[in-house]
Amino acid sequence: MHGWLASLLPLYLKQFYKDEPLFNESKIVTSVYNQSFEKTLNKDLINKVSFDNIHPSTIKALKDPTYNNLMKVAIDQSDALIIGSKEIPGRIRKLLKRI
Repeated sequence: MHGWLASLLPLYLKQFYKDEPLFNESKIVTSVYNQSFEKTLNKDLINKVSFDNIHPSTIKALKDPTYNNLMKVAIDQSDALIIGSKEIPGRIRKLLKRI
């Protein structure tokens, strides 16, 4: 997975498609770059994801769908990470240090 545009893929592969034979043993590697966006996505995003029966505790960060929170969800659902830029936004760097 590359960048924030694909940030929901780890969530869906690990949660929604976990019982699909094609994906149930898949490993997810997320690449993190020095990129972001300023504002938030539509606040209704969490309701759209909740509709797919993804556990609320897994997506609670999406209540505020900022770049940092989208990446937090992606990082939490990934099996491995690649740091694709020398400089990473501060809050994302803190998430990476936790792992």
